[in-house]
Amino acid sequence: MRIHHISLCTVSAIVLTGCAFGQRVDYRGSSDFSIPATKVVVALGTQDERPYVVNGDKQATFVGLSRSLYGIPYNVNTSSGEPLADEIGSLVAGALRKNGANVTQVKIPVGTSSEGRIVLFKTTNSSRYYLIELREWKTDTYANPILYYDVSLSVIDGSGSLLATKNTKGEDKLGSRPNRANLSTAISSIFGELINDSAIVSALEPGAASEAKIGGCSVDQILEMKKLGLPEDRIKAACK
Repeated sequence: MRIHHISLCTVSAIVLTGCAFGQRVDYRGSSDFSIPATKVVVALGTQDERPYVVNGDKQATFVGLSRSLYGIPYNVNTSSGEPLADEIGSLVAGALRKNGANVTQVKIPVGTSSEGRIVLFKTTNSSRYYLIELREWKTDTYANPILYYDVSLSVIDGSGSLLATKNTKGEDKLGSRPNRANLSTAISSIFGELINDSAIVSALEPGAASEAKIGGCSVDQILEMKKLGLPEDRIKAACK
């Protein structure tokens, strides 16, 4: 992952906030995390669900804020002008491919329905779909850069049934510990932990049991209840 700044900012300016206006961050490339070996053909899509992007207050290219010496916030966007969700998808897909996975990236526009996502995934003829949902992702840089994130990874089978989902969220100062040493390290840690979660790994196995066929609940309803932290027995009771 490369970080670029335009105008006369130096690389350290993102920490020192000496040149806040016009900064851009490049999330393209590949990150560095290991994954379990798999021969399953996977499609990977990332959907931006950040509320300020969905309602149009921020563009899909928004990645965070950089503050001037006086604390005035300026928007930071992707250097390519591409949506953040697409760049993160490319980043994770690149890491998976480096570890031998057969991955096709699917670009999911903001506001796409669950049915629309499945239609996009099915064009890849993959047996498993990775769905990354960004409910929060931004950096806020002043004296110390902070990463705010709320991300989930779900595995869906070819019929659209949910097999597994894992969520992680936090508000972490970059530089505070080894796995948050910088933005690149944080991304490797966050997505590496999601990809290597035992439930996510098991869901890639042939014959993995579907979690989506619980009573009358849809995949989206189950995902929403899991995001709220409801245990499996309460989800099953709610879906009777």
